[in-house]
Amino acid sequence: MDVEKKIADYKDLGRRIEELERQKKVLVAEILQFIPLETKSIHIGGNCVKRVRRLSIRTSIESAKLFQAVKMQEVVDKEKIKRLYEQGQQIPDVTEFEFIQVTTMVKESILKGSPVQAASV
Repeated sequence: MDVEKKIADYKDLGRRIEELERQKKVLVAEILQFIPLETKSIHIGGNCVKRVRRLSIRTSIESAKLFQAVKMQEVVDKEKIKRLYEQGQQIPDVTEFEFIQVTTMVKESILKGSPVQAASV
């Protein structure tokens, strides 16, 4: 299999995964309708279905300060660790991994004569 075919297959899988994720989201909403709000889990057909709630907190520091909900803590300086690693320094628990990104190349716009931004897949 040549590289172009592998890239096409990769992009096709990405599109199929996105569609499956959309379908999965619809199914989750439909299944949640069968679980009463006060119930954490139900057992159906040999499956245990749990209702899980998590908060996604993206509050800005400024907003959090209004509620006195800011704390100071020590954190790893990831930029400095990265610079040291790139200079060859051995640092425990730092690993490097590789992956690919495939973007669709769009031909120049005929109307404007300038290239159009490539879309990431």
